[in-house]
This record gives sequence, structure tokens and C-alpha cells, in this order.
Amino acid sequence: MAIFKNNRYSGKMGGLTYYVDQFGNQCTRALPSRSAAPSDKQLCSRLKFKMAMNFLQPIRALVIKSWHGDSHKSGLPFDASLGMMIKQAVEGEYPDLYVNYSRVQISRGMMDRPLNLKFVMENDEAVLTWENNSFICKASSPDDILQFVLVNEAKESKMVFEQKALRGDLSLRLALPATFGNDELHGFFFFVNHNFKEASATTYLRYVPSETLI
Repeated sequence: MAIFKNNRYSGKMGGLTYYVDQFGNQCTRALPSRSAAPSDKQLCSRLKFKMAMNFLQPIRALVIKSWHGDSHKSGLPFDASLGMMIKQAVEGEYPDLYVNYSRVQISRGMMDRPLNLKFVMENDEAVLTWENNSFICKASSPDDILQFVLVNEAKESKMVFEQKALRGDLSLRLALPATFGNDELHGFFFFVNHNFKEASATTYLRYVPSETLI
């Protein structure tokens, strides 16, 4: 409650605070308004953003140099990838949201994706095979470099592999940490050229122990 004394108000009245400054002048300022509790829709949007950021932020540098096209020309490749993931890859009803890995894209461009890519585990080695399709698109070449990310949810691990094989190699064997072959793995594969001026879209493969999923 505001008090009137010596021709001056002090205290709160309505949405205002009355006070006297150091020079004896009567002053007022608005009280901070209370924000309404966020709606479920707002909470859902915030959670989607958080989940997408948690996935993409650790591989931000790779996404930025591997995302091409109209969004890349705008100078915001990471934002484009983030927006696409929020819109297309985070699914479910709030608060039970989840990432649909098969819809995640961490690269974009005109190059050909890996053709008939297969992913299996042999002991602690990841074995990848694919076919040569460099003749299909002028932007593709046998010298294109395979890039990929493996996600192991059980071990809360995300591993980035760069420049381990060329498109023309048609296969790759790669040692992984011990016991990785016992867990479900999510793989995101794409090609880039040597100066990262072009890339392919992302191909997703899932490995389940004792199974090979293409």
C-alpha cells in the first residue's frame, strides 16, 4: 500500500511503485508482471529443442561443414539441421517425446548417398560395405570421403569417424571399443568431397546384436 506523507507517495499502489529519488523527486516505476505458466504446447516446443540440441551440439562442427544447399548459402547450416530435426525427427506426445533416428539428417547436398550400404559387427569391428555409384551424379566421385557418426545409447556414447574410407574403396573395417557389438547402434553415413564443398544426404542404418538391418 502506498503512503502519502510530506506531499510524496511511497510504496505500492496498483501496478506501480512510488518512491522519492536522491534529489527529492517523486518517481514511479511499473511492478514486474507475473508471467503466466507455460502451456503444454510451449513446454513441448522447449523439450523438442532441448532434445535436438543434445543430439546435434556434440557434432556441430561436422554438421556445419557438411550441410549444403539453400540453407547453407544463408550461412546457417546448423540452424537448418536443427530446425529439420525438431520438425521431423522428434516424435511422440508431450511429455513422452523420443528421437526417431531414421529421420535425422546431419548432412545435405547433391552428391549420391552410399549405394546398398550394409553395416554389421564382427566381434568388436564395424564392417561396412557399399557399391560404387559415382557415375550416377556429376557431383560424385570415387574419391569422395565417407563420414559417419555412431550412437550407442546404452553407453551414452556418440562417436564421429572422418576420412576413414573413400567411395571407391567399397568397404571398411573399423575397430570399435570393446563390447560395442553387444549394444544396439545407430549409424549416420554420408559422403563429402575433399574440400567439403559438397556432400550427400544422410543414410541411416541400425545395428541390433545378432541382426543386420539395412
